[in-house]
Amino acid sequence: MADFSDFSLVYQGLVADRRMLDLYDASRSYYGFARVIAILGHYYSTGEIVSQAPKADIELYLGLPAEGSFKQTVYAAVAGAIIATPFTTFVDHTLRSWLPASDKEMQRVINLLEEQNKLLRTRAGAELKKAPEEPTESHIRDHKTKIDVIRSITSNSFREIFRPVGRSANTVEILAGPDEKPIGIVDEETLRLIESDVPDENESSVEGTVNSFSRSSLTGIIFSSALGRGFRFEYVSETRLPRGDIFSWSQYSGRPIRTRGRFIKFFDGTIKKFEIYAAERVEDKN
Repeated sequence: MADFSDFSLVYQGLVADRRMLDLYDASRSYYGFARVIAILGHYYSTGEIVSQAPKADIELYLGLPAEGSFKQTVYAAVAGAIIATPFTTFVDHTLRSWLPASDKEMQRVINLLEEQNKLLRTRAGAELKKAPEEPTESHIRDHKTKIDVIRSITSNSFREIFRPVGRSANTVEILAGPDEKPIGIVDEETLRLIESDVPDENESSVEGTVNSFSRSSLTGIIFSSALGRGFRFEYVSETRLPRGDIFSWSQYSGRPIRTRGRFIKFFDGTIKKFEIYAAERVEDKN
């Protein structure tokens, strides 16, 4: 029997308080969370980064919702671990680093939730065992580039977790582990920061090899040896791609291309994606 880690998504306010949630909002939120957890789980288990969730070596299940509230539990099982801490601790620290800093009021709510959880578990006679956090903090610090790549790859899915905010719920909370440690609470103001795109002032030239590409969405992942990392890209030129497009060529040939475009950053200055205006084969230019 697999050893499952549990996470919870809690939707509060608006119709969520009436124990309902817009079905489309909910499905997008669940899918976004599943993709983020799957890709993080594969990395936690193998140290490798995948861009497609179905290829992730992880089991994910949707549990029964908690009665009397719109709280949904998700169970995850990974095959191994490259970090000597529980998967919930790794996810907690990683996702927390992707969220904007909480304002004083939101931090007060988070602190209150933590105290309530401790009190409830103490009354129930459950032993509170604090998971070691230093290995996780050290790993995230020492492998920041890889964590940033995962953040770029999953940025759209991470944003989708909070799709109900301002639509059918006021806030979405993410809780981790049996003690339901709050990872973060997202309201409309926080969501605006998560969704914000901060473009570089100047265009950049990037040479790299495409690892994956979707012609339908004109998005993919490119790895740059010069930058020492990969990141998500989006082809935004008005020129239509030919049938034998250059991005698919790079992906299947394993050969580099030279691109011109603009970096789009997260609210904290980390690379979110690279908008490409033009691309050419490196071998075509001497």
